Amino acid sequence: MNEAVGAFLISGLLVTIFGITGWFEALMERVPLAIASSMLAGLLLRFGIDAFTAMKTERVLVASMFGS
Repeated sequence: MNEAVGAFLISGLLVTIFGITGWFEALMERVPLAIASSMLAGLLLRFGIDAFTAMKTERVLVASMFGS
């Protein structure tokens, strides 16, 4: 548990540093838009497939997700 808390604190510190200094924006400008879009599409595809798989057991939950 101590390692998890330490990792959480360090990642929070890094996010803060990258946000304040603008390093994240500079890094994102180097990533091509097509690669960033395909990475997002891969995540959303997995989420969509899992939603239909969950429909077998959690119909109310999936229906509420589609309804919102």
